[in-house]
Amino acid sequence: MSKKQENYTELAVEFQNTKTHSSFTRLYHKIRPGLKYYIKNFVKDGDVTEDLLARTFEKIYQKIDTYKPEYSITTWSYSIARRECIRWIKRERNKTISLSYFNENGGEVVENEGVSQMSFGLDMYSDDFITENEAWKEEGEEITKYDLTVKAINSLKPMYREILVDNLFNGLKYKEIAYKIEPKLGALTEKFEAGELTKSEETKYNTYYKTILQRVKNRVRRGKMIVEADVKAQMKCATC
Repeated sequence: MSKKQENYTELAVEFQNTKTHSSFTRLYHKIRPGLKYYIKNFVKDGDVTEDLLARTFEKIYQKIDTYKPEYSITTWSYSIARRECIRWIKRERNKTISLSYFNENGGEVVENEGVSQMSFGLDMYSDDFITENEAWKEEGEEITKYDLTVKAINSLKPMYREILVDNLFNGLKYKEIAYKIEPKLGALTEKFEAGELTKSEETKYNTYYKTILQRVKNRVRRGKMIVEADVKAQMKCATC
């Protein structure tokens, strides 16, 4: 008999009530892939993604008592991730403000989490002009779209699903996916790079490599088209 899968809310409530390492670990592994994908799409930087992901889980661990089970744990955790992403974007944008602009417009250098930043009295990138309910609605729509995307990907045929998961969630490049679906391609590549193939074998290798690579690209492209169409239809249906 297969073990019953715990849902997101059950895991969050268990950790909230017990504060045990094991309950946090299960919650971590359940929501990590989605959070990583969300953050990576936000900041477009792999190294920064890992840093912000760690900060997000630190906040989740610290603030779990503020979580209310009537809300989705994904919405709550993605809100934390979104704020961490925005803080990072603010810091990066502040770094690009030139010293001449600072001198011309006035301001002061302030310390924020150990980083010197220029403050002009008005935060151009803040969310202060939207209400909390509006923020929750906006984030809720984002999470709904994400959840529908995951559902659509899981509904794909294996030939599309596995490649799309590797590309979108695991961050594998087309070349890495090609080696994964065709293990012998990796071995041939090693021989090719080592100069161990004859001219005839090199020609066959190049054709074989391009064929597998194009197959991966086509499946990713086709899979994305199917998912996008499915999500669009589901979102439209939800507003009917």
